[in-house]
Amino acid sequence: MDKAGYWVESGPGYNPKYRSTVWALILLAQLGASMAKDERFAQACTYPQAFTPGGQFTTSGSPSGTADCLQGNLAWALLELGYDATRLEQAFDWMARSVTGKGIAPSTDRRAQVRYDAGKCGPTFACGANNGLPCAWGGAKVLCWRFISLHCGR
Repeated sequence: MDKAGYWVESGPGYNPKYRSTVWALILLAQLGASMAKDERFAQACTYPQAFTPGGQFTTSGSPSGTADCLQGNLAWALLELGYDATRLEQAFDWMARSVTGKGIAPSTDRRAQVRYDAGKCGPTFACGANNGLPCAWGGAKVLCWRFISLHCGR
């Protein structure tokens, strides 16, 4: 980990895939790491530049790089590591609304402030990487996070 809080290279933290910041945070959470146990984890949790002002976690730094699998994985990992849930409210709001479609314009409406984009291209787990079809991987990540939040008090 770099002193600034990222792994491999600065930026959104998604690349290089499986070795960068986003992936390190997900793995650390799966292994039981905690911000309370090591200040470096706290620094790493506040680093991700993959978080957009609209609440999307993104591979590129822009809303077009978001996907359900990344949103579910990183939201869960940050909570598991002990990150302040109130600071993730926009991420949870985007996750819920992007799955249901509530208040989100289609990707063709380029003037809409909140709209689907290239990666997360529609409701019900539609994924640009899956030719616009629902993605079971992304759906599982979002639904797993929701199940854990309901049944484990998070």
